[in-house]
This record gives sequence, structure tokens and C-alpha cells, in this order.
Amino acid sequence: MTESQSFTAERQLGPAKTRIMLGFFDVLGFSKRVRNEGAEETAKLYNKLIETTVKKESERGLGTVLMDGKRYMTLFNMDVRHAYFSDTIFMWVPLERVFADAFVSHCATFVCEALAMDVPVRGAIALGEAVMDQASGTYIGMPIVESAFCEKIQEWLGVVFAHSATWPEFMSEVHPNQVIEYDVPVKPGKESELPPVALDWLRRWEEIYGYPATRKVEELIAREPHQKLQNALKFANFCIENKDWHQRPVSSFEGKRLQMRKST
Repeated sequence: MTESQSFTAERQLGPAKTRIMLGFFDVLGFSKRVRNEGAEETAKLYNKLIETTVKKESERGLGTVLMDGKRYMTLFNMDVRHAYFSDTIFMWVPLERVFADAFVSHCATFVCEALAMDVPVRGAIALGEAVMDQASGTYIGMPIVESAFCEKIQEWLGVVFAHSATWPEFMSEVHPNQVIEYDVPVKPGKESELPPVALDWLRRWEEIYGYPATRKVEELIAREPHQKLQNALKFANFCIENKDWHQRPVSSFEGKRLQMRKST
């Protein structure tokens, strides 16, 4: 893909087809919660999750746009669209350069706000063309297929960047504080299916709540031990130990998927 083919204004490529950034999330333990707490209580919690964390007003931010080969600062409103079915939630915005960092931050905030409600989620971020027709409830496209596959095979509380979302043109717009190189835990036999690039939602948690997310994860583990939570705790400690990865010497990035180079 060329830059002009991707980071353009939301462009119709056919009936209701657009290029999007997609965040796809699954609520962990949803079926068990229904069995233990009942459908009515689960529905109340789920509705609260949707109303308080998903249905938000458009976000305003500061970013840059490329015009005639030059970058210009701009203020923007990012209207995050959403849909949900049972325990699956997804959110999307047009695939525009100016939205990249803000959308990734939005996904991190969602993970944190859901966890604060004792609703752990796992998910994936993907890019590509899709039909996203809210009026008819039609959602079809490779970003959905790819992110759904990525979500299904993960064995933790967390978010992976699908292969499409590791596209350099996109990643270069995302602040390095929001991503980290990590071998995402997956189901047996699926070790080679995902890129080693994860969303560092732990940093966002501390910004929002003022204390490390490890405390919250440990609280959930004490209440109901589970390997997915143990894997999340391991990741949380890794993020703490490597939070300044992007400030390391250039030589330390040899062989890494995420690399920071000095500007020339």
C-alpha cells in the first residue's frame, strides 16, 4: 500500500466499504459469569460497560496531517464507532494518519476502564478495508476476520497488534509509550501466528488510576486464579521493567521487531 492509498480521508471504495483501524475485544469469562451470576446481573454489568466505556462522545486531539509533502499540526475530532454482540465488542475509526495514536490510546483506555469494572478483556488491533454499516448491522472485512482470529488464540488479558497493524506507516504514528515488543501467550501450536507486538495498556492504567495495574491483576488472581491472569501479571511486570525501551541505544534494537532510529 502507498501512503496515498491508505492514510487518506475516509474514502468510499464501493458501497459502504472503507479503510479502517479496528479494535476487536472479547470479554473473558463471560459464559461463566452468566452461569454463576445469572443472565440478568450479567446483562446489567455488560450494559454498564457499554454505556460508560464504549459509548463516548467524539474525542478531540492534536495531531499532524501530510499535505504537499509537508506536515502540519491540526486539531481533530475522532468519532469512534462501535458495535457489540454478546461478549464481543469492536470499535473503529477511518484509517487516517492523524487518528493512529489517538485510536491506540482509546483502545488502551477501554481495556483499563473495563478491568476497573472487574471485566477483563483480550483483543487485537487490525487495519484494512471493511463494510461497516451500522444501519443494517453489516460488518464484513479482513480487519474483522484477522482480529477475531488473533483474539481467539491469545491466552491472557491484553491486546496484540495484528500483522496488518504492524505496518510501518501506521506504527510510525503511534507513540512508543503505547507499544512494546513481547511474545504474546497463545494456545499450544499457535506460537508463530502472532507478531510480538503488544499494547502497553499498563502505562495507561497508571495514568488514569495512579497506581500500578499489577495490583488490580493480583486482586483478580487472589479472587479466582487463572492462567490467563497469571500471563497478564507476567506481562505487566515486563512492561514495568522495560517501560523506557524506546530510549535505549540504537545498537540494542538489532534483531527486534520494534526499532527506534536516530533521526538524520
